[in-house]
Amino acid sequence: VEGVPIRGTPFNMSVFPADPDPSPWTSTVVSGDDVGIAGRRATGRLTVRNKYGIRTPEASNKNIVVLHYVSNRPGPEPKVVNLGEGYFDIQFQTTTAGSYQFSVAVSDVTGGHTPIPTSPLVIDVLPFIFDAQSSIANVQGLGQVVAGVTVTFTMLSRDTYGNELPEVTPEDDYVANLGRSDGTGSTLSALITQAPGGKGWIASFEDAAGVALTTISGAYRLQVTNKGYHVVNSPFEMQITPSVVDETKCSLNRNGVDNVMTAGSFSTFFMQSRDRFGNNRTEGGDNYIISRNVTSATGGALEYQTLFIGAGITAGQGMFR
Repeated sequence: VEGVPIRGTPFNMSVFPADPDPSPWTSTVVSGDDVGIAGRRATGRLTVRNKYGIRTPEASNKNIVVLHYVSNRPGPEPKVVNLGEGYFDIQFQTTTAGSYQFSVAVSDVTGGHTPIPTSPLVIDVLPFIFDAQSSIANVQGLGQVVAGVTVTFTMLSRDTYGNELPEVTPEDDYVANLGRSDGTGSTLSALITQAPGGKGWIASFEDAAGVALTTISGAYRLQVTNKGYHVVNSPFEMQITPSVVDETKCSLNRNGVDNVMTAGSFSTFFMQSRDRFGNNRTEGGDNYIISRNVTSATGGALEYQTLFIGAGITAGQGMFR
């Protein structure tokens, strides 16, 4: 009275929600973390309110429905933890990086569940830390390569769970070597360059002028390491096959056919097909033509036929009549 508190004041009072029933239209959900990390738990915070926007301590897990698959990828079921006073944590953990969406619904007056206005909850899961042994060499399609064609492939760094890292890391230390499977000959080393766009690395078996190092046919073993550890797909067995025929590298084995042939009888000789690197060709189909020197003699018609017998060797049979 006249600014003086009367006896019994001040006193405390509690104001309870006029309606304890949760309302999906006033409840909210927000990300608890800006991003998640593969293999680590990420959370979203759900606040359940009544129709007046006041938190409802009476809300329980039975009032909440969270669907994990309203997204671009499936994932483990999220866990809903009741923190009390109308607060809930939506916890999610996966080892697969990507963007996940969750439809969050709260019970309504009809007894059903309605998604809240701030749903879906979006959690972006990033890769975990770099792991050299989980990195990968993309060697698909390198089972057979023609001699003279540059052997090239990409390498991608990944985390412990096999997720590709979004960009190259200074921890990368890729080494790619190519050697004969039988251990003979010299070992080839690849040039390692950063891939366009900063994602991954490119290995190319070529010299500084861009000339292919893989010119000798045979069975090879490709080994790719990162920080000394073999990456996924290493070692890899591959085959270098001969290139197209080069007539300047082919040879003739006369097989005893000297300067004398018997008229009316076939004599057999052999032609070895090679490519421009001197590799013996393994396939047939090379078009050999046998002719006589028309200036050295008159008459004597030449008949011949050719037959591929394997290993790049074509047999020729010639006869004068």
